[in-house]
Amino acid sequence: MQPLQRKVVPNEAKSLVLICEDPDVPKGNWDHRIIFNLPADTNFLTEGSKKLLLETKLGRNSWGKEEYGEPCLPDKKHYCYFFLPLCTLDTLLELPNRMTKEQIKRAISGHVLAKVELIGLYARPWQKN
Repeated sequence: MQPLQRKVVPNEAKSLVLICEDPDVPKGNWDHRIIFNLPADTNFLTEGSKKLLLETKLGRNSWGKEEYGEPCLPDKKHYCYFFLPLCTLDTLLELPNRMTKEQIKRAISGHVLAKVELIGLYARPWQKN
C-alpha cells in the first residue's frame, strides 16, 4: 500500500485526525482505525506505522479496541472500499484514548481547517481452487 502523504499544511494547523472506515458492511460503517492529535507537521503515514508520538491518541474502532482491525470479508464478497478522511484541525483535542468516531466528530466540529480523503480498495487474496 502506498503511504498516505500530504504536502500543504495550513499555518494555523495544530493537529490531524485520521479515520479508516469501511462503508461496505451490512450494518453501516465499520471503523478499522481512528487516530487523533497527530502532530500537524506529520507529512506521511506508512502501512504499519509504529512511530506515533506521545500526544497522539487512538480512538476505539468497531471491535472496541485501540488498534487497527483488519478487514474480514463475507465468504461471497471479494473486495471492499475504505474511506480515509484526514482532517487538519486548529486545535489539539482534549480527549482521552478510546473515544468513538462519533465523539471525535462532535469534538472537531468548528475546528476543521482542511479535509482530504483517500479511497482505497481491499481485495481478497486470489486463491487457486
